[in-house]
Amino acid sequence: MQTDNSKKNWLRGYLTLSGERFDPDEIRKMIGFSGCETRRRNEVVFGNLFGHDEISYSTGIMNTVYPEDVEKRLLLRFGLSKRILKEAAKRANGTWGVLIEGDSHSGMIPSPYVSSEMISFLDAINAEIGFDIIVYR
Repeated sequence: MQTDNSKKNWLRGYLTLSGERFDPDEIRKMIGFSGCETRRRNEVVFGNLFGHDEISYSTGIMNTVYPEDVEKRLLLRFGLSKRILKEAAKRANGTWGVLIEGDSHSGMIPSPYVSSEMISFLDAINAEIGFDIIVYR
């Protein structure tokens, strides 16, 4: 069932591995991703060639404006897999990234919060982090 989030506060987190040439299905098996999306460099997305290979895990939409809630879900899922994630990036000649995106309709501006535990996790897998949050007033 599709949820209408047009007037709700929500955030969603992604853990994504991107690289020039790797088999996303092989990496998914290696790290045990379930419920993930893959894209290949030769796919056409929004009329453009995607240009790289990618495997991405999403937390799904979370009814919160607190990035730490998203962070906790990602850490629960992957926090103990640092060695495997780092090896997957090496095998894929790729880079991990965490993206937190969402909408806030309450006027509350979510802070780009990153805990020391998340910083340690990102450092262990050589990942970057980004935020993409729209605030409606």
